[in-house]
Order: sequence, then C-alpha cells, then structure tokens
Amino acid sequence: MDEIVNMLQPQFVLDLKLITVNNKRISNFTVTNSNSNLRAPKEENREWIYVPSSVPRSSDHLILTFIVDDINDNKPVFDQGETLVVGYPTKDLAQQMAPPYLTQVHATDKDVGINAEIAYHTNSKNFIIHRKTGVIYPCDDAFANDLKFTVTATDLDGDTENGLSTDLEIEVNVNVPFSF
Repeated sequence: MDEIVNMLQPQFVLDLKLITVNNKRISNFTVTNSNSNLRAPKEENREWIYVPSSVPRSSDHLILTFIVDDINDNKPVFDQGETLVVGYPTKDLAQQMAPPYLTQVHATDKDVGINAEIAYHTNSKNFIIHRKTGVIYPCDDAFANDLKFTVTATDLDGDTENGLSTDLEIEVNVNVPFSF
C-alpha cells in the first residue's frame, strides 16, 4: 500500500466528477465528446478503498488510481559494449601474478522490478562468474593460452526461458607485446 500512496510505483490518478443532466437522473453512465465529462444517472454503489483525508472529496467524485505494470521489453545492455579485451605481457607473468579475478562486468536493463534483475553466466571452462555481481574468477590454467569466451546477462533474474539476454565476448591475451 505504501508503494501506491507514496507513488513509488509507476501510476497515474484519475479524478472523476459524477454529474447529472439538469439535476435529473439518467439511466446509465455516458461520456460526452464535447467536454469529456462522465455523467452518472443516480446514486451509485461505491466503495472507497483508500483516499487520504487531505484530498477533498464529495459523493460526486470518484478517484481512480491506475498502476502501470512493466512488461519485459528491454534487453540488458553491458557497460563494456560488445567486446572486452584483457591482456598480460607474458603467460608466465599472468600465472605468477595470479590475479584474484579477471574483471567485473556490469549490465543494466531499462525495465523495472524483476524485469530488470540481471543474472550472469558464462560458457567458459577456464573462468566462472558470480551470477549477481558479474565478477569473473579464473580457474586452474586459465592463463595458459589466449582464449575467448562469452558472458551472458539475462534479465528476469536469469530466467533463460522467459528472460531477454545479451552477450559480451571476452578475449584474454597472455602474450601481449609490451612497449614504452
């Protein structure tokens, strides 16, 4: 209820004023095209769910709140673009340094709620990825050779059947020429 009252959820409020024609009751609701008034014939059975006391109202007003549900219509987008290259001057140096992690990827989604919750996974046997943080950790012999692998960001918290996905290609080079 707090999300609705404080408008934390996408919504809009419609205040309808119910009127009669020449103070005569008419048989049903009508909407006139000229001024878009909603006309009501008689006393209607209404139930007020919640209207703050600070909002003026009378029996001829009806306040409707419409909650806008988000649909999952946006794919995640990686901050790094479509390709990320990580390099080390030599294979030996990469193995001696034994970095605690290779890199961290991050993707965003323009949707809201569960539709924007992203989970990461990879097809690599040399690296594993934390499904929530996007931190990529090396496995044994991860820096033995140059390699490429894919990281996928999927919204709906990783629901691969219903979520939308985006791929990031990561290239790891362990014999990058180093010069000044």
